[in-house]
Amino acid sequence: MSESQGDTNLKERTLPAQNGRLAGKTAVVTGAAGNLGSQICRAFAREGANVVMTGRTQERIDAAREALIKDTGVAPERVSTAILDGGNPESIREALASVQLTYG
Repeated sequence: MSESQGDTNLKERTLPAQNGRLAGKTAVVTGAAGNLGSQICRAFAREGANVVMTGRTQERIDAAREALIKDTGVAPERVSTAILDGGNPESIREALASVQLTYG
């Protein structure tokens, strides 16, 4: 399993990491590189959550992550990626184990 380490089109207000209704929480979003998934990630990030963007293709979720960071100004350490194929139980287990190790 791959995970992008720290290093979309709508400009949105950014909240500092400690503010928002979801501060201190972690949101795992499947299909995060798609239109709906990326908007869900933005909403969670605006509310202060750590966001794990998942999808089947590392390149697509990496690009979506970079776009989210650029467009919202959210701190890069609050947004990570994980490969997750919902049709593959082993992929799901690996992704969620990685999330648990990273965020508890």
